[in-house]
Amino acid sequence: MEKNKTNWILFGAFALLLTLFIIWQINEQMFMINEVFALIILAVSPILKQYIFPKLQVTLLFVLLIPLFGFLQYSYSFAEANTTYTYYSGKFTGISPVVFIIMVIYIIVNISAIKNAFRFFRHGSDAEQTEKYDKMIQFYYEKFKECPDNEFIEIKSRYEDYPSEAQEAIHKISLERN
Repeated sequence: MEKNKTNWILFGAFALLLTLFIIWQINEQMFMINEVFALIILAVSPILKQYIFPKLQVTLLFVLLIPLFGFLQYSYSFAEANTTYTYYSGKFTGISPVVFIIMVIYIIVNISAIKNAFRFFRHGSDAEQTEKYDKMIQFYYEKFKECPDNEFIEIKSRYEDYPSEAQEAIHKISLERN
């Protein structure tokens, strides 16, 4: 990610945070810890992605579930004259719409890192993929090596129909036979 794009993401996150603080002050409410926590994750994620741990983005995505469902809680009470006011945060009342919007922005910003992480979980590391590819080449090599010449010529004629591993094996056998 470019530094300019990272700066705009950070600017947007802090502008949203400032807007939320102003709205909460106008409505005489305390700030909500879940929304602030989600904004901090959104603001920190481009920095972590660019400079430290790009694969940490998926972990932060799962950490965003904590404020999404309002699991962070605190309360604050104060007395004014004969009345006591108590403010609560984190009581589960469903999914927080502000945190949901932050989570959508987070996913949009970090989509490439998230895709790469899930591709890793589905297909394995680069070394594992290379090892699997080499095993498949060896499998096709052993399979086609024993074919008589007329059968091998037919296999070569359908070269494009085979997967890339088989094509490499066919090429290797062709070089050996010539």
